[in-house]
Amino acid sequence: MLGCVFTLAGCVSSGGSSYSDLERAQTDADQLVGVVPPRVLDGVKEESTRFVGEFDELPIFIGSSVDGRSHCLLVNTSPENNDSWLVGRGGPSLAVSLQDDTTFKLVPDGAVAKDDEQLVGVNVLVEPSEWQRDATLSG
Repeated sequence: MLGCVFTLAGCVSSGGSSYSDLERAQTDADQLVGVVPPRVLDGVKEESTRFVGEFDELPIFIGSSVDGRSHCLLVNTSPENNDSWLVGRGGPSLAVSLQDDTTFKLVPDGAVAKDDEQLVGVNVLVEPSEWQRDATLSG
């Protein structure tokens, strides 16, 4: 399974931008408390997490910081057992990458995906690794 390259500290400042994926009511599918190791939610307001979709079968969530002034990006890199998470906390540009260089970016409303990127939900852009792009082109 793909692992994470890094975990950043803190959360990205919202800077007055809008994040529609966070504006809807939380559902059972959005909740991570009791599902993930507690360290994953350090600094994340538990009731703010939202499931935004999947990329290559990896669940993607976003959330707000405990103080409500910034946002976070969480990618489950081991969905079969929920023990390995890529957690993006930092900024001003928030992006986290897998070992294969697939990059997940938290973006405000209105972001447009480039040709090689995929928009997941409204607020996450995924740039597949070169290997994934090549496999898509040849397959």
